[in-house]
Amino acid sequence: MRMSRKQYRIGDIAKELNVQTFVVRFWEKELNIKPRRSQGGQRFYQTDDFKMFQIIKTLLYDHKFTLAGAKKKLAEIQKDNNTVILTTKIEPQENPQKNAQKISLSSDLQEKILDIKEQLKKLKSML
Repeated sequence: MRMSRKQYRIGDIAKELNVQTFVVRFWEKELNIKPRRSQGGQRFYQTDDFKMFQIIKTLLYDHKFTLAGAKKKLAEIQKDNNTVILTTKIEPQENPQKNAQKISLSSDLQEKILDIKEQLKKLKSML
């Protein structure tokens, strides 16, 4: 990732994501993202906002989520506070939380895990 500053303008985000600025504004509105604003009302995004927009773009463009589906997936990600629970060995009637460990994962790895989960859901529905 080339972006390493602490604050970004909407044009910076759009350019880095290779989308138009109106797309970023649309995602912001529809997915309830609240950027910081200057006294003049100009949007300023933080690194975490940029990462969120990367995830949104991946969900919508690469994984073909609908906007509603992406919103639901983002809520799940935010609920887990960017922590993914990985289960080790789970016996049939045990509580999965008992044998789980929490680790923080990079955005790229989280996206790959989301992709695998979606593929598994599709496979399960085919069976």
